[in-house]
Amino acid sequence: MSSRPIRQVAAPSAAGVTDAYARVRQLVTASPLVPSPMTGENCWLKLEMLHATGSFKLRGAMAALSRLPPGTAVVTCSAGNHGLAVAYVARRLGIHACIVVSENASPRKIALLKRNADELVIFGASYDDAEQHATELAQARGARYLSPYNDPDVILGQASAGVEILAGFDGPVTVVCPVGGGGLAAGIGLALAARPGSILIGVEAARSCAMAEAIKHGKVTPIDAQPTLAEGLAGNLEDGTVTVALLAQYAEAMVTVTEAQIQQAMRHLATAHGIIAEGAGAVAVAAILAEKIPQARRQPVVALVSGRNIDLGTWTAAVQSAVTDATA
Repeated sequence: MSSRPIRQVAAPSAAGVTDAYARVRQLVTASPLVPSPMTGENCWLKLEMLHATGSFKLRGAMAALSRLPPGTAVVTCSAGNHGLAVAYVARRLGIHACIVVSENASPRKIALLKRNADELVIFGASYDDAEQHATELAQARGARYLSPYNDPDVILGQASAGVEILAGFDGPVTVVCPVGGGGLAAGIGLALAARPGSILIGVEAARSCAMAEAIKHGKVTPIDAQPTLAEGLAGNLEDGTVTVALLAQYAEAMVTVTEAQIQQAMRHLATAHGIIAEGAGAVAVAAILAEKIPQARRQPVVALVSGRNIDLGTWTAAVQSAVTDATA
C-alpha cells in the first residue's frame, strides 16, 4: 500500500442513524425480507439486490450525496456497485460524479458504468491502485472525495438496511453481512445497537481478508489479496478507515468462505429462490450453508444478499462448477 497521508474521517455514531434513514427513504424503498427455511432454521434473506442499481450501495450514496449542494463535484472509487449507485443518485440531485474503477473490475459493472456515469476513469491493475488515483484526482480537482466505505454519511446510509431488518422482528436478531471495506457491516452494527441481544457476523472471502487482519492487529494491515469470485469485497483498506474500529466494536465475529462455498451459495440462491446473486452478494448465505454462523440463541438469522451485478457467463460458470463440486 502507498504511504499517502491518512485522511481524517469522523466516525459516525448510532445517534445519526434516524436522520440518515429519513434521507435514504426519499429515494430508496425498503427491500424485501423473506423467509428461507431452505437455507437454515429461522433464516431470512434481506434482498438488497433488488434495488434500482442492483445492490445495497444506493443507500450510502443517497445518504451522502443528499447532504451536498447541487453542482458539487464528487470523485469516488468503486469496485462497481458503489459507482453505479453514486452515478444514479448524482444525476437525480444535479451533482457531477467521476467514478474511478480498476482495469480488473467486473466487465459487467464497467459496461453498466459506461452507460450510466457522467465520467468514468479506468485506472490501475487493482482496486488499491484505483482508490489511490481517485483520492489524488479529487485533491487535484478540488472535488469532494467520497469513499465507498470510509465515510460517515455512507456508513449511516447503509445502516438503513439494519433499521428495516429490526422493523421485521420484535426481538433480537443475528445479521450475517458481507464485508469488504466494511461500510455496510459498520452501518448494520450501528443500527443493531438499538436492539440489545442482536448479533452482527461479518463474512469475507477467504482470498481477501483485509478487515479480519485489521481487527486482529488494531490497524489497517496490508494483505496480498487474491482474485476471488467475490470481487466486490476484494482489496486492501484505506489507511485509517473508521470501519475497522466500528467492526471491532460491533461485530461479534468475522468468518471466511471459500470460492467453492461461494459458488454453492450462488447455486442455492438460484435453485431455492430464483435469485441471481454476484459472488460478493452470496457470501452471507455461503457462511450459513457452511454452518459457520452460531445459532445458540435461537433468534432469527438474516443474511444480506447484497448485489446482483455479475456477468451472466461468470455466473453460469460458477453455478455449473458448484454442481460439479457437489457431485464429485
